[in-house]
Amino acid sequence: MSDQPQIEEDDERSDEQLTRIVSYLDGELDDTQMNEVEQALVADRALRDQAESLSRTWALLDALEDVSASRQFTQATLASVTADVLEAQKQSGSSGLKTSLKSLLSLQSLIWFIVGIVAGITGLAVSGAFRSEIGDQEENRVIHVMLNNLELLRNIEYYEVVPDADALKQVQLQPVSDTGSEDAPQ
Repeated sequence: MSDQPQIEEDDERSDEQLTRIVSYLDGELDDTQMNEVEQALVADRALRDQAESLSRTWALLDALEDVSASRQFTQATLASVTADVLEAQKQSGSSGLKTSLKSLLSLQSLIWFIVGIVAGITGLAVSGAFRSEIGDQEENRVIHVMLNNLELLRNIEYYEVVPDADALKQVQLQPVSDTGSEDAPQ
């Protein structure tokens, strides 16, 4: 019994980590949160494997073709349902307004169900394409910025020596001479 609260806490932490990884992969986090997730990924191999698995899964989903139901499929399904309803009416021997109304409502429900499925599939396909396009643009932007700042990145340890911009301005304002005195500017 004492293990139950611990298991629930672990599940909540796991769900929270998964949510943060998904947000990280989607680029929805600010810089501070991105750094936190990246540090957690560096420190935790299992978390890193989970992130890589999610990333590969999305890449595979993005590679799938768009699927939608054809007009012929919809017509064939509706014809089949209509035939089933007519057969049921024939077998029951009742052909009143009430039965016709029930059949019409069930047919309408089926039509809207099919329309909903087709719309859902189309929405998923469109959002996947949009997410992929945005992801590619963001990735290209990051690569471009990194390449433009490659020299800075290579020499980052030299820049970390200066504590802040004010200290750098003070160094720049001090005149330097060949003899070592500060009286003669170069």
